[in-house]
Amino acid sequence: MKTPFLVVFIVFLLFLPLVQGLEINVTPENLAARSGEDVALSVIIYNNNNIADSFTISVMGDRIWWYQLGVFFIEVPPFESREIPLKFYPVTDVYSDYKFDVSVTSYTVPDLNASKPLTITVVPPLFLTSLETKRDGRELVVALGVDSFGESDVDIVFEVTGPMGDVASASFAGKISGKQKIEKIIQLPEIPKLLPGEYKVRAIMGGNVLLAAFQVEPIIVFETTVTVKSSPFSVEKVTEATSHSNVLSTLKLEEPFPSGDFVTGSILASGLQETENQKTYSYELHLQPGESKEYTTVVHRWPVLLNLVAVVIVVAVLGMLTARKYTGPRIRKKYKRGKKLTSVVVGVKNAYSDARNVIIRDWVSPLARVETGEFETVKPVIRRSDAGTELIWSLGTMKPREERLLGYKIKPLIQGNLRMSKTSMRYKNKKGETRRIHSKPLFIR
Repeated sequence: MKTPFLVVFIVFLLFLPLVQGLEINVTPENLAARSGEDVALSVIIYNNNNIADSFTISVMGDRIWWYQLGVFFIEVPPFESREIPLKFYPVTDVYSDYKFDVSVTSYTVPDLNASKPLTITVVPPLFLTSLETKRDGRELVVALGVDSFGESDVDIVFEVTGPMGDVASASFAGKISGKQKIEKIIQLPEIPKLLPGEYKVRAIMGGNVLLAAFQVEPIIVFETTVTVKSSPFSVEKVTEATSHSNVLSTLKLEEPFPSGDFVTGSILASGLQETENQKTYSYELHLQPGESKEYTTVVHRWPVLLNLVAVVIVVAVLGMLTARKYTGPRIRKKYKRGKKLTSVVVGVKNAYSDARNVIIRDWVSPLARVETGEFETVKPVIRRSDAGTELIWSLGTMKPREERLLGYKIKPLIQGNLRMSKTSMRYKNKKGETRRIHSKPLFIR
């Protein structure tokens, strides 16, 4: 009875390592492939037992017919490993992940087996892989990664959008093969027009779209120029400031003068600091992006009495100019903003004598479109160009005190304020002299 027990015990000891003596490794476990392209990988079988064994290799999964049957039965010596190649040939027009299981089973002990997952990602023959951006001032460098299966003709469009909508665009057309990086330089608007915020870059190639983004920070930059004119009676200082910022910004300036100077200015000072020997005026200029403003300070050298005389003369001159202004034709421009269109009305009022050969000219910025079918009064001659739209009315002769209203409608193409230039009127007076007058500029808010 002892002999059979001993045989069973020895057999048990021989086969005990087989229970935990099998390991496999699939390399790689995840890979990308194109439809119609051979895929090669391998499975390594580790026999950790003290006896030789034979193993069978099998594959199960989503598309089992992609598997190209090769070596499916192999013997592995004890404590050694064998590498067996696996081949797949994916064919599909659905670009997705496909899951498989690679299993190895002992021929001697069928219960001894091991398996590993395998994922094959089928990608299109031509696709975008990466999109990077780098901005240097107005230049935006776009680097686009493209992967092509063989040589392909590509048409790629780059679009840049920002807080105010479309900003810039560019395109690329050509042949690529394999993995390539396409670089394109896109010219952005100047800083005053490049508002702060997030800008998005889209690379479009057929149905493939990649997105990237970059930030434009608030930039505050001013440029000032000073012009000084001297005469025996005064020193005039003209300060002009231009905003190269991309946000509404305030420029603060200080102007020091000796305490005894009599100083006047074209704008009201925001502050005044005085010491025993000096007084300092403070000025504030609120500037939109790209806007310029100026102010003038004058140091008068006249004695006080002469200054008073000068004031009287100035008042008299202003009165004459005012009288001349109101005894001649006048022109005004107003607007009324609607939901979609903005109505602009130009009012012309003649003075006390005939105005002959009256021509009215108005100019509309390229940032707005004139609606040609929306004229409620006399239809003008319209001239369009890249710089804007010019409207010309020929009114002939206007009788004394006669008034004319000229209207048209525009559709702003941007959000925010829109500056309308001055409207001009050219006419001949009763002496046959040609005169011109202008309206004030109009700001549509």
